[in-house]
Amino acid sequence: MWLRYRKKSGSCPDLCVAYTGTDEKANMIKAVRLFSRQVTLPLVIDSTNLEVIEEALKCYGGKAIINSINLEDGKKRLIRSAALQRDTAPFL
Repeated sequence: MWLRYRKKSGSCPDLCVAYTGTDEKANMIKAVRLFSRQVTLPLVIDSTNLEVIEEALKCYGGKAIINSINLEDGKKRLIRSAALQRDTAPFL
């Protein structure tokens, strides 16, 4: 799966597993563990849920990129997101 993706895009894989009615945190952990064994490029953790992002970063051994940081919940969310970026990973 990863080899086909890499040949077509050449970019970092963007992991987004948010589907209504599913456990996003558990699905993200499974996806990170699966891809981290196969991918040499940084993973892009794509979620608006900071708990999901934090758990994904804990189980990922490399430097990830965080996607989908937003201001929906205001300044408090941005400050918490910035702390994640400073401590662990850049974000888009």
